[in-house]
Amino acid sequence: MALVVIRAGTLATIQDGGRFGYQQVGVGPSGAMDLHALQTANMLVGNESCVPAIEIMYGETSFLVERPMLIAICGFGMKVEVTKAQSSVVQEQRTLLPLWRPVAVSIGMQLYFSPEKKGLAMYMAIWGGVQAAVELGSSSTALRSGLGGLPPGGGKSLAAGDRITHHHPSEQAVKIYKSFQPMLSPTWFANAAPYYPQTNTAIRIIVGAQFAELTEQSKHRLLHTTFRVSSQSDRMGYRLQGELLKLANAEELISEPVATGTMQLPPSGEPIILLADRQTTGGYPRIAHVCTIDLPKLAQLKPGDKVTFQLVSLQEAEALLLQQAQSFALLKTAITLKLR
Repeated sequence: MALVVIRAGTLATIQDGGRFGYQQVGVGPSGAMDLHALQTANMLVGNESCVPAIEIMYGETSFLVERPMLIAICGFGMKVEVTKAQSSVVQEQRTLLPLWRPVAVSIGMQLYFSPEKKGLAMYMAIWGGVQAAVELGSSSTALRSGLGGLPPGGGKSLAAGDRITHHHPSEQAVKIYKSFQPMLSPTWFANAAPYYPQTNTAIRIIVGAQFAELTEQSKHRLLHTTFRVSSQSDRMGYRLQGELLKLANAEELISEPVATGTMQLPPSGEPIILLADRQTTGGYPRIAHVCTIDLPKLAQLKPGDKVTFQLVSLQEAEALLLQQAQSFALLKTAITLKLR
């Protein structure tokens, strides 16, 4: 085994890039809430970008390391500390663990995740990728449908005593591990700033099928007022509180396919943005869609956080996504060059 869960927070699960190809039978994608952080963490330990890793949200969580290995922790919302397990010492000294870079951990170390004010989701990738149950083509934990997670599956969140292991590490993972020994981590790191700007919290959206049916006042409210993430929010979707939105002519709609990032408008007038554990169809008006590139930024908002929206064209959204793909390619190349 590689890790033992000492303490599981409110929501710690195994997630990968998502479960696709089954929406026609009502199975949603699940997968990481912040796909950018998951992919970056995996690349930093020599994995393919979307293999299973540990997603940690809400509450203090800790692990015991049972074998030497390479890990990387990416995301926001938690302080991560490490200490050696010493039963003879009552007060163990903890050291901050660096984020967004590979880290070499050894037998006996304990990893502690403690919530901070900003951010919500952290991702811990392990070289080789977490060994997890593959159900319908994915290991992502789907709590509502009971799929994925640790073997034998069943869609359960992590609990104290769970034992986590990994597949055989890649050749590149071993090179990364050896490149900075005996230090804990290298000086180089992945730059997260472009995807999580601190000064601009606006989430970019494109128009949805029923955007034109909003009243002019509601269109203005959507694009020029501030909303808050409601406490009635989870991995399935975020409900937004703020000035209520209305359609010019309320009408019943036939249920239609929805996607991650779809913004629906229920009769309450409070928009709902569908996320990783979303349903596959919905009957509420689809007034907008969050641009894929901003889904990671949205995923790091917690209940009570403020959010505004900026309307962009479909062409702009596609161009931004292409830029992100190029950035990932550059990161992969940069890591390879570091190892020469």
